Amino acid sequence: MPLIVAQPGAPASECATPVSLLNLSETIIAHFGASLAGDRSGRSLYDLAEAPYDAHRAVALT
Repeated sequence: MPLIVAQPGAPASECATPVSLLNLSETIIAHFGASLAGDRSGRSLYDLAEAPYDAHRAVALT
């Protein structure tokens, strides 16, 4: 399923790295510049979009 994310002020780009809904909560936290203690398995979609393509990133599909 395609995912479109628009970050204010960021240039348009494309990211083929697989993502999941686990990344959504991390994206919300990052968007508001907040922090939350503890370990979570998600990464911010902003961070994933800026990182190089990761063909080995595992995402559970159901």
